[in-house]
Amino acid sequence: MLKIDFEKSLQKIEDRIKYFISMIQNEVAQKEILRVVFAGGKRVRPYLTLIGAQYGKRWSDSIISVGALIELLHTASLIHDDVIDSATERRGEPTISSIYGDNVAILIGDNLIALILKEISKIENKRFHKKLSNAFYEMVNGEISQYNSRFKNDTSLKSYRDKIIKKTALLLEVSLFSGAILSGASPKTLKELSNIGISLGISFQIRDDILDFIDFDDGKTKGIDILSGQITLPIIMALKNNNINYTNPYFDEKIALYWKTLVTDKELNFCFRRVLHYLIRVEKSLNKIGVSKEFLTIIRKLKIDIFN
Repeated sequence: MLKIDFEKSLQKIEDRIKYFISMIQNEVAQKEILRVVFAGGKRVRPYLTLIGAQYGKRWSDSIISVGALIELLHTASLIHDDVIDSATERRGEPTISSIYGDNVAILIGDNLIALILKEISKIENKRFHKKLSNAFYEMVNGEISQYNSRFKNDTSLKSYRDKIIKKTALLLEVSLFSGAILSGASPKTLKELSNIGISLGISFQIRDDILDFIDFDDGKTKGIDILSGQITLPIIMALKNNNINYTNPYFDEKIALYWKTLVTDKELNFCFRRVLHYLIRVEKSLNKIGVSKEFLTIIRKLKIDIFN
């Protein structure tokens, strides 16, 4: 494995993020993007980019740029998500849309995406561009699918899985794949890292779905998925287990509390088991290409978040 100083490399990514944001000409957009990016994000995607690079043969400074740009792409998606969900808080801070309104927030998100596309074009690797562009395309399709499926109680486990792969897992896959392809990893390794990224992304999303129903301070507007009509895995199982037909498109706090009551330990335990199922898949793929201690840290953190 390629030896990487994660602490120094992550700091370089932080510095590169600041540099890219400094290129944004609009002062309000620059200030607000800085505020959102540095409001306490976990930097999972840059971390995975560096982990992917471990599985290659050579270091490239483009790995730092890609790690920074993927994090900014994630940030842009969050800015747009907050508009769609009418969220008032993100990472303990007011959302851009709650301060300036939806139109300004959308324009700031678009400004960031335009910058990302400009800088990404400087990376000279066709397979990287193909992987990233496909993920970005599917992310948007996933957002559209999620919006269209609001309040629909016939959401199947398969459609839920397909949706969260597009909305969450593909960008984690790209993060791992990008570091690996830019450092010259083998085709077999790239395939396994892609599988790991998808399984890890599904695990992360189910984790978020679970935490919306239990006491856990992650800085997000609590119950926002419920209030915006998102049919997440705990709700899918509650609908199935209670044979409920509910399509009221007007949720309020009372109805959100109702859902929290309806989702019991039975549904949450099912969700816990699904997280473990996908983490086992991650571990099986890791055994084929070599286990990174940084990978083990991520897996352990997921288990701690959910099972403590």
